Amino acid sequence: MKKSVFFLCLLFLSVQAISVQAQKIRIKTGIGVLKDDQFSILKGKRVGLITNPTGVDNNLKSTIDILHEAPNVQLVALYG
Repeated sequence: MKKSVFFLCLLFLSVQAISVQAQKIRIKTGIGVLKDDQFSILKGKRVGLITNPTGVDNNLKSTIDILHEAPNVQLVALYG
């Protein structure tokens, strides 16, 4: 019985530690990385985008709109 209680406490503490670590991790999407780099890799290029309705940034703004509004990026084709 004591072993069971010990293992349950250990399991509970492990899960709590993992959930705290998971809250600190911030994931960047590809469009987020491009925005942070000011679209430097796409500067002056004609760009085609493969996307679907779920193609959004972390603020739920469409990837299509973001690329269309980006300076020095020419969005010429959409595929989806």
